[in-house]
Amino acid sequence: MGKKLTMILAVFFFIVDRILKEIALKGGILKSQFFNFSLFKNTGLLWGLKMSDYLYFPLIILVFLLLLYFLRVFANDSQRFFYLNLILFSGLSNFLDRIFYGFVVDYFQLAGTVFNLSDFLIFLSVFGLTWLIFKGKITKIRR
Repeated sequence: MGKKLTMILAVFFFIVDRILKEIALKGGILKSQFFNFSLFKNTGLLWGLKMSDYLYFPLIILVFLLLLYFLRVFANDSQRFFYLNLILFSGLSNFLDRIFYGFVVDYFQLAGTVFNLSDFLIFLSVFGLTWLIFKGKITKIRR
């Protein structure tokens, strides 16, 4: 999979996440025995941790800058490029929620856990990058 296609996929997932968030914000509800789709307002950070906005926004900007740096230095193959772009676009989607709504819009509830597509993609990407490290595929740094 080439870098152009991986970028298109990352943008596609960003758009799908934004659409699902809008559906949840407008009251879209789907409930079943094992799975729920409805609005959950996440005012915390990862795992519900609380942090002042004075620390949160500069920290997120620093994380985005680090991701851009990693894209430049480490993303010399399409897998790494894809995972890093997924993290970047997914983080951007959650960051936009925080700016516009004051909370992150979560909409999936599964087995007592509440999350959104962006959260899942960030988790998947971190797992994928970790897998590449353990397989020895992340060793070279492009300069």
